Amino acid sequence: MALSRNLQRHQLVVRAQARAQAQARVAVLELVLVLELVLELVLVQQQVEQLRGAQQLPVLPLQVLLLQAQVSQWGRLLQLQPLVL
Repeated sequence: MALSRNLQRHQLVVRAQARAQAQARVAVLELVLVLELVLELVLVQQQVEQLRGAQQLPVLPLQVLLLQAQVSQWGRLLQLQPLVL
């Protein structure tokens, strides 16, 4: 009887550890996604600054708006749809 309870307790611990590891992996992937989007935004900002200096700005605002929409969309997805394990 005690052996059975110990086995059940061990299985619960193993499942909890697996769930925690999976959640940690998801958190890392979400962080990588956010960092990639921030890097993209920084690169676009640098392009805007370079084109502003060269007086060639008309094409880029659309690119900036699209990137802002992408960042906003991923932000909503990350906030509204967390992965539940």
